[in-house]
Amino acid sequence: MRAGGTAEDCAVALSVHNDRLIDRLMTLEGIAPRRIKLSDGRVMVWRCPDHLIPETDMSNAQIEACRE
Repeated sequence: MRAGGTAEDCAVALSVHNDRLIDRLMTLEGIAPRRIKLSDGRVMVWRCPDHLIPETDMSNAQIEACRE
């Protein structure tokens, strides 16, 4: 609102941000391992498929770029 937006603009921005957070949470919930207890007493373990695990680049290339 300080930048000149209306209350409606703020509400829309909050709604969009909330939707993004929900999408991220659902993605993270989908890759988190968990135990599932079945009605017959068996326990199954959900492990995320490798293609769903996000990749983080920890190489020195990012550090070198920051130094320049």
